[in-house]
Amino acid sequence: MAEFNAGASTPDQTFCGVTVTSEIQVRIRNFDPIERDAVDAVVRGAWTELIDLMPQGDQLAARLGSLTEHADQSEIIVAELNSQIVGAVGYVGAHQPKPGFFQADWPMVRMLSVAPGYRGLGLGKQLLEECVARAKRDDAPVLA
Repeated sequence: MAEFNAGASTPDQTFCGVTVTSEIQVRIRNFDPIERDAVDAVVRGAWTELIDLMPQGDQLAARLGSLTEHADQSEIIVAELNSQIVGAVGYVGAHQPKPGFFQADWPMVRMLSVAPGYRGLGLGKQLLEECVARAKRDDAPVLA
């Protein structure tokens, strides 16, 4: 994948101590295995607040590290802002291991996560758009 910068327009705001001006540069790129702890922290931070609201949330809690655990069976994509990973998602290609309720030839999105302090910047949208681009690359008729 070619790495690229994608700008997001937003009024000047402060997110996690970072002042964001009207144009920010977010880098959407492939995950590096040495970043496992950082990606796992983003996923935990993004999903932990939802566990008590979801049926079977305790089962979700046990799987919050599964994105990087399955890195050999998917393409993990990260959103980076100021050299910090603030979002992540897994793109699981066709015929890769996935839950049985997905058709084997469907690629799927796994654990789309944006750190709570960075929500509202369009990072989730950019991560999802990268998954869509990969599904198109793979000539997939659908993305689950």
